[in-house]
Amino acid sequence: MMNKTLKTSLFFRVGGAVLILASFFGLKQRDFVDKPSSLVEPPSRAIRIEREAFDFSKVRSTLLETPVQSNHSSSTVEAPDGRLLTLWYGGTREGAKDVRIYGERIARDGLDGGTAEIVCAPSDVAKDLLRSIRKVGNPVVYSQGKRLWMFVVSVSYGGWSGSAINYRYSDDDGKNWSKFRRLRTSPFFNMSALIRTPCVPKADGGFLLPVYCEFATKYGMTLSFDKSGRMLGRARIPIDGNRESLQPCVVPLSSDVAVSFSRTPSGKMGTSKSTDGGRTWRAESRSTMENYNASVAALALASGRVFLVANAEEDRSRLSLFETNAERLTAEGDRTERWTFLCDLENEPNSEFSYPFFAQTEDGSIFLTYTYKRQTIKLVDLTECVYEE
Repeated sequence: MMNKTLKTSLFFRVGGAVLILASFFGLKQRDFVDKPSSLVEPPSRAIRIEREAFDFSKVRSTLLETPVQSNHSSSTVEAPDGRLLTLWYGGTREGAKDVRIYGERIARDGLDGGTAEIVCAPSDVAKDLLRSIRKVGNPVVYSQGKRLWMFVVSVSYGGWSGSAINYRYSDDDGKNWSKFRRLRTSPFFNMSALIRTPCVPKADGGFLLPVYCEFATKYGMTLSFDKSGRMLGRARIPIDGNRESLQPCVVPLSSDVAVSFSRTPSGKMGTSKSTDGGRTWRAESRSTMENYNASVAALALASGRVFLVANAEEDRSRLSLFETNAERLTAEGDRTERWTFLCDLENEPNSEFSYPFFAQTEDGSIFLTYTYKRQTIKLVDLTECVYEE
């Protein structure tokens, strides 16, 4: 009986290991990309003149009113109606049964928001997918012309490492939504994929969705979609030394060149670069930017200025804004970027300010949202800090 039990246990262990290896092998073999394409360059339609210096006194901000006590992981985009649409997840605490995806529309001029509404509950995803869904989180919203995309992470069993990515879309500014569908990010288990950072538009009308995996090992990828929303392929984002990385933030610098900044547990931000419109990625030299295992946000302007918001301390009590330029990030002879500190957006001991998310509108205006003390979401307008009136 003992030998039979041991043989059975060994069978399942070996079988499980084979399946895991097959899953990763299959994922690697299925790493493919669409035909050569290019990215949409940073908006150049801003009617303002850029400042040479950053004027922090021009910052406008507001705290969103939320109906629950704990709120986290926001995403913001300019909606087809011209207002800012912000999504986040909130509830009693992270992972609680009452966590829902909330949304609020904010007028850009006065930063006036309405009432936060539930836009997605676990039961909504479960109903559409016909499967058990225990929790939802990390929403990412993307505006593709008149179409709004909503991507949501869901978990059926276990923690975030057992997650999956689901999506739906709206062609009437969010009044009605399609049914949720699940992205296939792995050929076998289709699990352990999460999202956090903005989509990147492509010149052909499609887009890239940065994702990351937490099962067995931690690494980032980009998923490529055509203009109809059909997934075409994926490309892994390596970082220096094959270190673990999470939550890659992809920033296009031109139609062909893009950089990615990733969260790592090593104390330094992970950097990668693509020179073919996000079809393939290569690791860059270890970053000079300190980052203690926290999500970052980055944004490039048409002028070549690149902004970064990061927690450059050992905890998340300080959230700071930095600047560099595209030339420093793309110079082949000097791959070590240099960042200039601009200001602290927040700095309060024993508090949390985290998970920043940039949004740039069609006219070049710059907005930022982030978690404020885990209590609410803060919206910041950086436009007048960067441009002259």
